[in-house]
Amino acid sequence: LCVMVLSAAQALNTVDLALIRLLSTLDRRQLIIFVNRIDELERPAEQVAEIKGFLDSTLARHGVGSVTHVVFGSAKWAEAALAGSPGDLPEASQAALLDWARVADVPRDPDPTKAIWHLSGMPALMRAISDRVSEG
Repeated sequence: LCVMVLSAAQALNTVDLALIRLLSTLDRRQLIIFVNRIDELERPAEQVAEIKGFLDSTLARHGVGSVTHVVFGSAKWAEAALAGSPGDLPEASQAALLDWARVADVPRDPDPTKAIWHLSGMPALMRAISDRVSEG
C-alpha cells in the first residue's frame, strides 16, 4: 500500500510522475493519492474538480491509468480541528474552507470543529487506508 501526498498547487510535477511510474506496477487499488493544501486554493469548490481531471488525464497519458482513491484535503484544517482552534486559521484558509464546504461530500455536523475535521479529508484518507488494509 502506498499513500502519495501531492500539493494542490503543484500536483504531479516531474518527480511525482517518475514516482508514479515506478508505482504503476502495483495494483491500482494499492495506491492512494492525497492532494493536500486545498486550503491554499482560492476556489476549492471549482478547482478540486479541475485538479482531479488533470490528475486523471496526466496519469492516463503516462500509462498509469486511473487511481482508485484520490482524496482532497488540508492538513492545516485537520490540525485546527484537532487543536480545537478553527478561529486561528488565516482568513484566506477560512474562506477556502467555507467554499469547499459548499460541495464536499462529507457528513454535516453542527459542531464546527467536527465539520472542519471532515472537510480536512483526514477521515476519508483514513477510511481509504483502512479499506485497502481490510481487503488484503
